Amino acid sequence: MYGSYPVNCYIEAAIARWRRRGFNPDLEPYIFNAEYNPLPAAASLSQINATDTDAGFACFYLTYRGFPAGQVGPPTQNKYHETKVVVQFTRESDGYTFQDRPTELQNIAGVGHRPFEFIVPFWIPARSSWETTASNSDPQNAVTLAIAFHGAKVRLRSR
Repeated sequence: MYGSYPVNCYIEAAIARWRRRGFNPDLEPYIFNAEYNPLPAAASLSQINATDTDAGFACFYLTYRGFPAGQVGPPTQNKYHETKVVVQFTRESDGYTFQDRPTELQNIAGVGHRPFEFIVPFWIPARSSWETTASNSDPQNAVTLAIAFHGAKVRLRSR
């Protein structure tokens, strides 16, 4: 896990800071998901993801998969890049929003093997949660949507 992400300098600085404070950090690869099956036309839905009591979460990458609702199985050719979905992420513990307004999904999330990479990971502390609100701007078509938050569970153990 250590040294396997492009945000190495940020993570290495955080690890050094935790060690100076007397902790032994443990990073475990993990993926949280927010799934909307389906996201109705012209509607908004929210999903809440919660961290463990002993581990926070650092998100490094964001991907999504979306296709028209009612389609059986994953899309074969069209990965539905042209979604009309906007999203907003809000940390529940302090109400902090990660963007100043809802943002189009394809601008902040990659598809498949090309994830969107955060330069600075967003951190969710232990015993906390964040809300992902997805809004479908298409007035006629519902969407089956899955958003994946790729990162690491971060446990700080005393030395």
